[in-house]
Amino acid sequence: MTCRRKYGIAILSSFIALSVLFFSAANAEPIPVRLRYLFGFNAKTSGAPLGWVDRILVDDDRSEVYLLDNGNKRIVITDTDGVFLYAFNHADAGIKDTPRDIALDPQKGDIYIAEAKRIVVASYRGMFKRVVDLSNIPDSKKLDIQSIFITSVNLSASAQAGENLIYIGDGGKQRVVVISTDGKFIHEFGKKEGIENNVKSLYVNEKGITFVDPAAFGVFHFSPEGKFQSRFGAVSSLFGGFSMPVGMAVDDKKERILVVDTNRMMVIVFDWNGAPLFEFGGPNMFLWPRSVAVSSKYGRIYVADNTGIIRVFEAIEEPPQPVAEAKPEPAPPPPAPEPPKDEVSKMVEEEQRLLPVFFAVDSWKLKEADKAILNKDTEWLKKNPKVKINVRGYADERGSDAYNLNLSGKRAKAVMDYLIKQGVDHERLKFAGFGRVISTDKSEEAMRRNRRVDFLVVKTIEPAAE
Repeated sequence: MTCRRKYGIAILSSFIALSVLFFSAANAEPIPVRLRYLFGFNAKTSGAPLGWVDRILVDDDRSEVYLLDNGNKRIVITDTDGVFLYAFNHADAGIKDTPRDIALDPQKGDIYIAEAKRIVVASYRGMFKRVVDLSNIPDSKKLDIQSIFITSVNLSASAQAGENLIYIGDGGKQRVVVISTDGKFIHEFGKKEGIENNVKSLYVNEKGITFVDPAAFGVFHFSPEGKFQSRFGAVSSLFGGFSMPVGMAVDDKKERILVVDTNRMMVIVFDWNGAPLFEFGGPNMFLWPRSVAVSSKYGRIYVADNTGIIRVFEAIEEPPQPVAEAKPEPAPPPPAPEPPKDEVSKMVEEEQRLLPVFFAVDSWKLKEADKAILNKDTEWLKKNPKVKINVRGYADERGSDAYNLNLSGKRAKAVMDYLIKQGVDHERLKFAGFGRVISTDKSEEAMRRNRRVDFLVVKTIEPAAE
């Protein structure tokens, strides 16, 4: 399996809507948001399900997700659809203490793994390369590294243009330290500039430096030079409030900040200035959520909690449309009849999907009626040899997450095997089970629709050069 796939996966409107949220800041217009639960994954195909995931890192450039699985003392890498790519143990990367954070070299792809006192550099495949020299940092023996961030954005006049810099959130001295990747000290700022206690989930862009301080119940903004700009956050169990914030992520595309609060069991979304926009979660959705990440490229939110399952959501804003004054209009002439299209071609054109098949409870067996539907899909695939297909299995919400992930994978595998048997090239197909679909509709018909395998057209195959 190629680890660095660069093609995107389309997010379809066919996913089930989980709920509709209408939250806003008191001084802002209401923002209607429809939250859609896309899928969950636990990397079981790696040989062991995920344990306690302390950090999620989304690499939009390579369409990959890095999981700091400290419960199993390893780092797991999947694609953005949760399909397992590979994993490596702490020992293979030279890690001696429990990692606090990870970051990626944007050019080389090396993985920087932060312990409390060290930063270990591993190759893309997780083999130990070196330890970053931190001895040039003032009071280096007092370091208590809480977070790191690597960027080539030049925020310091002391750094060379284009040089990668490591930003270190140090809880030992309540400061942010900036060094080069070879350990050269650049500058620091700390308590006298306004840092109070902790520097977690450090994030750096052209605007400056942002982090969350759980003990201060706040998110802090500092300028590129390290001058305090602003903070937001308040202790409250109400909308937008903090009880026990533990992590943060930034959506650069929408200029938003997402904070995960483990005590409220919520993900809270703010604009850049700290106005709460919407939030989602609660004990019916999460069990002590720990980490949040966002893919600005695909518009997805990834959340890790104590279940060992990474849940993936999409929040769709639907601003109210102005109501125009109704004016009577003459009835339009009937449209000219269009040439009829076959059933599969019509669905591909409208939804980028092939015809789905549906399963009985606890079953992955294909019935004759299912095979008849798959034969139609096979006919379309043979007429369109330049496409690849994602075969996606789902289950209804009855049963455990682990059971439904396994069951949905068996359903997807059974369908893919049938297509291959009918003559579809296996290299055009990728299957994955996405587990149970949580829906507000609890009817038997809704449950039946969720016990399905559907197909997503994900990539066009370029013709070989002559």
